Amino acid sequence: MPVNRIQVLNNGNILGLWQITESSEELIPFACLDPDEFVQFSKFKSPLRRLHWLAWRALLRKMIPESNFSLIYDDNGKPFPLDHSFQLSVSHSGNWATCFIDANHPVGLDLEAVHERVLKVKERFLSPLELEYFSPSANDPFVFTVLWSAKEAVFKYIGQKGIDFRQQITIEPFSPYESHSFFVNIHHNSLAKKLVLKWQNIDSKYLLVHTQCQEKHSIMSC
Repeated sequence: MPVNRIQVLNNGNILGLWQITESSEELIPFACLDPDEFVQFSKFKSPLRRLHWLAWRALLRKMIPESNFSLIYDDNGKPFPLDHSFQLSVSHSGNWATCFIDANHPVGLDLEAVHERVLKVKERFLSPLELEYFSPSANDPFVFTVLWSAKEAVFKYIGQKGIDFRQQITIEPFSPYESHSFFVNIHHNSLAKKLVLKWQNIDSKYLLVHTQCQEKHSIMSC
């Protein structure tokens, strides 16, 4: 099985990566689907959707093999274990699937392929101040993929719909070429936080960004 890595981070979070080389039929036994999940899986028409859906479940079983959990979704479409035994964020793209878990605290994770199309939509997810700071990299899809993935990861961390990416999630100035860690501020309803995020390359085409529970000036505890 191509589990690329299962990594326990310094703060106790667990990050897992699965490089998908199997067929859906080969993944099904590792995903350990219950009857309801199998019915849900059977409704998917897209072969890639089937692979992604199975791969992150198979990966999660490898990350916490001792846990006999069942997965359900909240009203915002976020998966979580029925017994609330851990917090979870998942992402997938191309031939990769990834999971990020914490025993107690919310987490956010996003995996993306670096592509020039992100340059055409950067004004949709970055504020004018963010666009100004990152303007020296205006033609660099790698930089703006990191920024997009960061906002997606924080969106998943918040776990609510209706988030304004441009105004309610703001990235502090940093250079992805010089630092793999950076700060992101959240201002959403009663939630005001400064989160630490980290990015890493998966291969020459894909990268991921995840939250880290080391924020400052919290209204809510992490």
